Amino acid sequence: MYFLVISTELPLIGTGSAQYNFASNDLGKAASNQNINVIIVYYHQTAYSTTSKVPPYAKFREIYHPLFYKYRVDLVLQGHEHTYQRSYFSGE
Repeated sequence: MYFLVISTELPLIGTGSAQYNFASNDLGKAASNQNINVIIVYYHQTAYSTTSKVPPYAKFREIYHPLFYKYRVDLVLQGHEHTYQRSYFSGE
């Protein structure tokens, strides 16, 4: 099992930022390691959300979701909202 914690509080989160490059390299190593069977990423702000009072952090999702998909992240945990929400992989 592999865990990666990333920040949603940094001013520079885009592609090419230090955090993005670190996350991409780190997830790439984890995904290619045959000893790691589950990859979990977690962070604070809400990037995925159902209808709620706090809208999702869409920019963060647009930047990092492709990495999560590319490196087959199994579970993404987020905080910020004090509700329970879940989703499932739709194959897209």
